[in-house]
Amino acid sequence: MMLNRESATPLHAQLEQIMRQKMASNEWPVGKLIPSENKISQEYGISRMTVRNVIAKLEQEGLVERVMGKGTYVSSPKMRGGNLKFDGIISQLQKMGYTITTKVLEIERKTDAKLSGVFSLPADCVYYEVKRLRYMNDSPMSVHVTYIPAFLAPDLDGKREEMESNQLFMILEKSYGLVRGTVSETWNATRAPKWVAETLQIKLSQPMLTDYSVTYNLEGHVYCTETEYFRGDKISLYFEFQ
Repeated sequence: MMLNRESATPLHAQLEQIMRQKMASNEWPVGKLIPSENKISQEYGISRMTVRNVIAKLEQEGLVERVMGKGTYVSSPKMRGGNLKFDGIISQLQKMGYTITTKVLEIERKTDAKLSGVFSLPADCVYYEVKRLRYMNDSPMSVHVTYIPAFLAPDLDGKREEMESNQLFMILEKSYGLVRGTVSETWNATRAPKWVAETLQIKLSQPMLTDYSVTYNLEGHVYCTETEYFRGDKISLYFEFQ
């Protein structure tokens, strides 16, 4: 595919689309060394600066990776997001063309005195502990551990199948009237617990991003906490400040 110089679409945008198509079609598979800036410049008859800017944009999105002294390689797909709670992890990834599936690992009722301070509930309060595994294009991406007071969602353990096809916060809102007000998130670079590393099929030493969130209802009361463990090679974050 060549650039159409008669098109109203800028040449840099056309080149970007061509490169994206090469990766999407697996003409440029993950791990492939892509042609040099000079070679792409000659092939498409555009300046090296234009090529460099396109590659920089793809690198910012995590689609390619520059290796000093070697060149630029196609990266494994990464989720790229800002506030994941309100835009929704699944919806963000689906907009980017990824296939997302969820597997419920466990739903258990348990007490945990350490949660009483977060929820402002008695130490003997019973919670649902929900453990889920998410796949991106059939590859393990993240593990999610969620706590919800059982009295707020009495039959949640009967919704395992629904949790594998719908986002949990939507189930909580639709079935139990738990509507999100605000969400606080804390991100950390950590080592995964052994069971999480085994579930995600990674080494204990592999980089991991952890998101701990507390969700409040419209009245300002906590009704859900969640810890999400993301493979470091499957996610990148961006933030914009004004």
